[in-house]
Amino acid sequence: MSPTPYSTLVNPEQRIADLERQLAEREAELAACKAERDEALQRETATAEVLQVINSSPGDLTPVFDAMLEKAHTLCGAPLGSLVIHDGEHLRAVATRGYPAKYDALARGGFPARGSPLFDRLLAGEHLVHVADTAAVPLSASDQPIRHALREIAGVRSLLAVPLCKDNRVLGYISAQRQELCPFTGKEIALLQNFAAQAVIAMENARLITETHEALGQQTATAEVLGVINSSPSDLKPVFDAILEKAHALCGADHGSLTLRDGDRFRAVATYAYSEAWAEHLREGLPIADNPITEALLNGADFVHIPDVVEIDHPIARESLDATGVRTMLFVPLRKDGVLVGHISAVRREGSPVHRQADRAVAEFCGTGGHRNGERTAPDRDARSLGAADCRGGGLAGHQLLTRRSRASFRCDAKSRTVRSRPAFDLRQRLLQRERVERCPSQYSRHCRSMSWRNNRRHGVSPKFPIRGISLLSGRLPP
Repeated sequence: MSPTPYSTLVNPEQRIADLERQLAEREAELAACKAERDEALQRETATAEVLQVINSSPGDLTPVFDAMLEKAHTLCGAPLGSLVIHDGEHLRAVATRGYPAKYDALARGGFPARGSPLFDRLLAGEHLVHVADTAAVPLSASDQPIRHALREIAGVRSLLAVPLCKDNRVLGYISAQRQELCPFTGKEIALLQNFAAQAVIAMENARLITETHEALGQQTATAEVLGVINSSPSDLKPVFDAILEKAHALCGADHGSLTLRDGDRFRAVATYAYSEAWAEHLREGLPIADNPITEALLNGADFVHIPDVVEIDHPIARESLDATGVRTMLFVPLRKDGVLVGHISAVRREGSPVHRQADRAVAEFCGTGGHRNGERTAPDRDARSLGAADCRGGGLAGHQLLTRRSRASFRCDAKSRTVRSRPAFDLRQRLLQRERVERCPSQYSRHCRSMSWRNNRRHGVSPKFPIRGISLLSGRLPP
């Protein structure tokens, strides 16, 4: 048995007090460890739940953002906040939590990105914006209404915003806010940054899934049109109807038409979802002269995009608006040997700009997009070769995509905005080539090399033509 210290025997009460103090310290340390463990468990649980929502809604971001905002705010102890997306010109809340109805409507309705001090700081490269007390930041009459509403309607005092960044681009931000003066801690900032990273992953995942579905839809539509061409090699009307239906379904267009040039007018040979009266009007034809749309196409434009017909002061535009109520229009030309022979149009009733994907979908079905000087084999040429039809207009440019007898490759590069095209021999050239091979098989290899070099020089294999778009209002196709 070890000897008892003299001080303990002299003052046992002091010893008891020391032991009680040490016990309290250990209990406090244990409580802190348990709290840290519980916080880590809550973070892991919240992350797992958000990932489960992402897995169950791969193409729908609304439930993902709602769940993400709820978990982030619960862990951070923030009753208010939002997840805001930047679309290029405006900021719009796609998920909110705890706001009054009036402010919620303002945030979801969108507000200009230009002039927003918070977003300007994030664009400048700041990793976060932390305002401990919004009352200390002065407001002026020139500030955006959303800033005044944040303080006066939502009553926010402490604010934290973390950017959503992808490849050095700010896609938006996620925010956490409190109505009392209570700055956010380092742990809470790290939590919100973690959820911001998850939001970016969810957005990228949804984008890839959407692009895959769009590509699959375009391939399916092209295959279906090929089936129509195969079943009607000498009749162009079902081919045009199928092209128009598939192109407009992919673009989400309400109406549209496919027209051919007939003298001094463009006459519709196929229409989509128009009233019979307006379809008959299009079949009668619209004049080429004094027409801003056809004028731009005749001058070499690869598309004409009208974001809002209301702002076009022209009789044809006013007539279209009064008769059909269309607001947004997209026209893509049909060309044969560089000559405009018609165009295909896609229109919408609401004033929403047509995106690049829709422009590429229409261009793919009409085979345009900058290749104006090369040989363009088309379904009506095949029909004439078979001696079964004669289509006015001298041939529709670019439909070799949709024929079995004149295959070619067409790909639009979104980054370089170029079109790569590889023209193919028509039916007669293929028959002549087969006869040469049967007469002299030994010269087949040399003949192919010669023809390949000659046609590459004549047509230009894989040339790059810049897409020159004309938008009557915006000057370019919106992103």
